[in-house]
Amino acid sequence: MQIAIGEFAETVTSQGSFPLLMKVGVHTGQFFAAQLGSPQNMEYALFGQDVNATAAIESAASAGQVLL
Repeated sequence: MQIAIGEFAETVTSQGSFPLLMKVGVHTGQFFAAQLGSPQNMEYALFGQDVNATAAIESAASAGQVLL
């Protein structure tokens, strides 16, 4: 993923040019997954302590980092 984002390192919009950066957090554990909505507008949600831990790890990463 980090290599692939290099192809899109900068995005030009009507509001100017913006860099695209990625950070990744990886954790293992259990979670509850749910499909929410209708067949025309389906969304997926993940719940659980391990999902929250993964989000915290990703938040602690800096752009370009992968934290396990």
